[in-house]
Amino acid sequence: MFNTVEIEINHACNLSCSYCPNHFYERSEKGLMTNEQFHHIILQLKEINFSGRLSFDFYNEPTMHPKLKDFIKFAHETLPQINTLLYSNGTLLSSDKIDQLFLAGLTKLVVTQHEESSGRDFSYLKNVTWKDQLVLQSHHVLKKTNRSGSVAKLNRGQQIGAPCFIPSKILSISLKGNITSCFEDFHQEITFGNVFEKSIKEIWSSDNFIEFRKSLSLGFRAKYPTCSRCSRIETLNIH
Repeated sequence: MFNTVEIEINHACNLSCSYCPNHFYERSEKGLMTNEQFHHIILQLKEINFSGRLSFDFYNEPTMHPKLKDFIKFAHETLPQINTLLYSNGTLLSSDKIDQLFLAGLTKLVVTQHEESSGRDFSYLKNVTWKDQLVLQSHHVLKKTNRSGSVAKLNRGQQIGAPCFIPSKILSISLKGNITSCFEDFHQEITFGNVFEKSIKEIWSSDNFIEFRKSLSLGFRAKYPTCSRCSRIETLNIH
């Protein structure tokens, strides 16, 4: 079973960095995830006793969702054994807002100083109570990929024949509830079902999803155009 779930709770990002597909394309799904939709997903995860890592992103800035704190609280109360991880560019946060998120149940916050926010003042992070659970990093440390060909300047040689275990470990759920092949699939070229139409367990156990995960784990990327274009090499040691 997967050990990580990523839920895209909104589509927008307030930055447009040159190494992100948002710089070149618009998201195919737009809007905000509702309370009812988010609760539906979390309750499905409860049914399968999910106890891994939960995050709130795909290609969005999750702090733009007005209900983020409520989502974290509901997830933490419903699934008390999970780790909730928030990735953010930090531009919409403050020390008070961060404290509120941790009090709601957030486990860890990773703030990345991106290309378009390099000149921003992040000194407010010095006043955060939860310093041991906060990481501030530069985008220069990120292992940037071509996002399955969506960012041409980051093409560094496709990894045909190299096994990939991302689909076996990470479940990516889009804003509208579609389970995608993985977080690299910006255009959602490969989907396996919708969590608002079928259960997560049913989708995960479907023949085509099982075959996809098996093929990728054996290095058969060439079977899938999305995977054959992918430049990510950090898939060999995912555990």
